[in-house]
Amino acid sequence: SYANNSSISQTCRMTSDEQACHGDILQERIYGDDASAEVEVNEANSVVARTALLLAHLDGLYPDENWGQFLQDGAPIWSKVALSGASQGGKTATYLSRDLEVGRAVLLNAMGSAFRGSGDTPVIVGPWSTLPRATPAERTYGIWHAGEAANEYAPVLLAYHGVDVLGGTVDVEDTALPFDCTHMLRTTGTPAENNPDAIAGCDAHKSVGADACLALDAQGLPQLSAAHIYMMTAR
Repeated sequence: SYANNSSISQTCRMTSDEQACHGDILQERIYGDDASAEVEVNEANSVVARTALLLAHLDGLYPDENWGQFLQDGAPIWSKVALSGASQGGKTATYLSRDLEVGRAVLLNAMGSAFRGSGDTPVIVGPWSTLPRATPAERTYGIWHAGEAANEYAPVLLAYHGVDVLGGTVDVEDTALPFDCTHMLRTTGTPAENNPDAIAGCDAHKSVGADACLALDAQGLPQLSAAHIYMMTAR
């Protein structure tokens, strides 16, 4: 786990520079740099450091499983890592895969920071989300729900990442594998209801990545299984 107990969007809404605030918090959480006055994360508790420590711990605990193949000189070999996250985790995965060339980036309903605009610019993309990415578009995938706010900003953010040239938005419920080989997927599945494992209930936003809220088919299996596996394994 990592220091993600506060919502970036809610925290930054109360600051003088909301757009810059998003990137500053992510910088501090991921690397432990003193980048934001809104959070306090040192290097040892950063995403990068904790990932390295976790891999070293697993390598020592399960020597036959070869966890050491993902480490070099105590640091993760990011080219062998597939990063994925939902919501705040999606922002984190997007930021880290921007700085480092990772094996794959699978972004669930959050592909950066975006804000509601007006007129000819209905979506404003946050500064950190407009910078060049080390991870190529060919290894970047995104999925979101048509019934959440991401339906407005996800395609815009993915276009900034160069993903749109690999194919347009495809609704996974209406398209068979391999989803026209696109990297931009959308779902309209009905979130699970009355699941006692759900935290604060289920909605469209949570139904893309939270186990307890995934839409289920007639057999009780997650409807997005094929889409998730496709994004992790498609060549």
